[in-house]
Amino acid sequence: MIDSVGIKYSNYNRPIFKGEVENSNNSKKNSETEKEGMQKYLTGKNVMIGLSAIGLVTLGIIGHKNGWFSKGAKTLAKNSSDDAKVNPQNLRVKVETQLDGTKFILETDSKTGKMVKRTAYQNDGNTIKCIEEFDPQTEKPVKTTFYNPDGEKIHSINEFDPQTEKLVKTTFYNPDGKTINSITEVDPQTGKLVKTTFYNSDGQTIKSIAEVDSQTGKPLKVTYYNSDGQTIKSIAEVDLQTGNPVKVTYYENEQVKVIIESDPQTEKMIKSTNFNELDGKIIKSVTEYDPTTGKRTKYTAYQADGETVKSVSEYNSDTGKRTKYTAYQADGKTIEAVVDYDPTTGDKLKETYYQADGKTVSSVHEYDPNTEKLISSTTYEPDGVTVKTIETFD
Repeated sequence: MIDSVGIKYSNYNRPIFKGEVENSNNSKKNSETEKEGMQKYLTGKNVMIGLSAIGLVTLGIIGHKNGWFSKGAKTLAKNSSDDAKVNPQNLRVKVETQLDGTKFILETDSKTGKMVKRTAYQNDGNTIKCIEEFDPQTEKPVKTTFYNPDGEKIHSINEFDPQTEKLVKTTFYNPDGKTINSITEVDPQTGKLVKTTFYNSDGQTIKSIAEVDSQTGKPLKVTYYNSDGQTIKSIAEVDLQTGNPVKVTYYENEQVKVIIESDPQTEKMIKSTNFNELDGKIIKSVTEYDPTTGKRTKYTAYQADGETVKSVSEYNSDTGKRTKYTAYQADGKTIEAVVDYDPTTGDKLKETYYQADGKTVSSVHEYDPNTEKLISSTTYEPDGVTVKTIETFD
């Protein structure tokens, strides 16, 4: 839909933050619900990017932080194979069975005695649950690979800082166990998420990147990419306190097309800035909205330089109907004409044209509020007060 003053309302859709970070347990495709209309764009509740949905437990601290493997090493074994064998890689391989029946295969360096790998199995004792790899010098964990229930396809891989043992990165895979679904990066100092990168179905081209405040763990910004995975489609900036979007910038042909600003409390759109298609820098128009009702209150169109005002439309904040339209002369300050509208219906009532000074009335045209047909036309002398002619129409 194109408004009579030229603004388009259905070209830009809201990126949905909820669910953008998908459940790591089922690796479902990320949803990015498209809803028509700028107004719908900023409606909806709690646009928390949802990074917390990944959860550090699912990020892989599962095996390390919860002590799965340490338990396997320290708990008295129900059945422990004492006749460990040395494989061609000079690794001593030993099978242990925990009291609860969990089977482990431990691989240690035959010379240093340091553990380099530990494999945990599911209850059947044959299907791999996860594999933990250690630094051969320090015996600290460096990587943990989790498998899907089939024990063959990779579900996710956790990588740890070899010095601090803290999680720094988690890679989630699609159901095929090969193509990457997303990569989550963690601040090794705070243990909080700092960035999650989502990939398209090919596992290579980037779909979106969510950035998070490393101190609070709250979302800061989400960048969406076009299908090529390189050119930016939109950037959403989020309010740290509410988790709601406060600014979304849309791009077209690598140029800024429109910027949407919203109230962090009400989530209502408060301002929309459209830019010139050629350079993405020169402002074409600005629309302002009531933060409570979400209705337009003002629309300003600019001349080619993006600074000089061309016209201003004012709207009733309750009905959203236009109440007044002011056209300016080339200087962007001197009024050329004013059109008044019925605030309830938006129908045109009167047009007033001014002389070169922008103050002295030149002519006035009145319209029927029901039909918008011209009913009278009055012209004035140079003083703008003395009537020159009056013409009425049926």
